[in-house]
Amino acid sequence: MAKSYGGIRNIGVVSQSDYASNKAEFERLLASGKYDIENSYLSPTGAYVLYEKGHEYHIEEIEAARAMADKGIIVEMTKEGDPSRATAIDAKGNYKFSEGTVSIEKLSYEQTTRSIPTENAERSVKKALEHCRDKGSKVAVIYDRGGFFHRGDIEAGINKYESFRGNSHRFQSILVIDKNHNVYEWTHSKK
Repeated sequence: MAKSYGGIRNIGVVSQSDYASNKAEFERLLASGKYDIENSYLSPTGAYVLYEKGHEYHIEEIEAARAMADKGIIVEMTKEGDPSRATAIDAKGNYKFSEGTVSIEKLSYEQTTRSIPTENAERSVKKALEHCRDKGSKVAVIYDRGGFFHRGDIEAGINKYESFRGNSHRFQSILVIDKNHNVYEWTHSKK
C-alpha cells in the first residue's frame, strides 16, 4: 500500500539560514562551466535547478524542475548518453537514463507528464510509475500538468502498480506536481 508508513506531505521551503549556503553553492557550480547559465535557476526559496550543458530539455521538464526548486528541492538536470551515468539497462542492453538528481542526497529521478487524459487516472499513474521504474530511478516525479489527478487517483494508481508481481521496485519517494506547481510527496512502502 502507498501509505503503509509515513504519509503524504506538501513539500515546503528551505530555511532562511540555508539560503545563503545554497546560493553560494549554486554560484560555485555555475562558475564550473558545466551548467547552462541562462536556464539554471535559483529560487527565492534557496533551492535551485542546474541544467547540464549538452542536452535539450523539454518545457515540461523545465516547469517541473522549477516547481520542485520553488518548494525547496535542489534539482540537477543531467544530459543523457554517457554509459557511466546510466541508471538502468533494459533486456536488450540499451542504456536508460533518469532526468537527473534531486536534493542533497543526489537521488536519481525520472519524470512523466500528463497533459491530456489518455486513459483512466489510476492506470495513468501506474504507467507513470512503471516508466520511472524502467529508468531505474529512486524518485518518481509525476507532473500533472493538465490537472487531471486527485489524491484518490494517485493512491489507487500506486496500489495498482504494487499489485503486479513484476512491479517489486519501490521508490524512496513519489513526488506529484499539480497544475498549480504544488508539490506533494508520497512515501512508498517497502515489500
